[in-house]
Amino acid sequence: MAGKEINLDKGVVSKLIKDLEENKIVEVKRSGKLILFRLNKKYSHILKKIFEAEKRHG
Repeated sequence: MAGKEINLDKGVVSKLIKDLEENKIVEVKRSGKLILFRLNKKYSHILKKIFEAEKRHG
């Protein structure tokens, strides 16, 4: 996934953000056009494993 561009329409992105927020996976802060995400600590180790696997499989 790293380095690849993904085009998502605004509705898909909004729903994804809402789902992540509702499930307490991320904390979202909006500042103008910026959307800042902070990953819930209990999910960070899972995400780290996903990124490590992605690096290995390129």
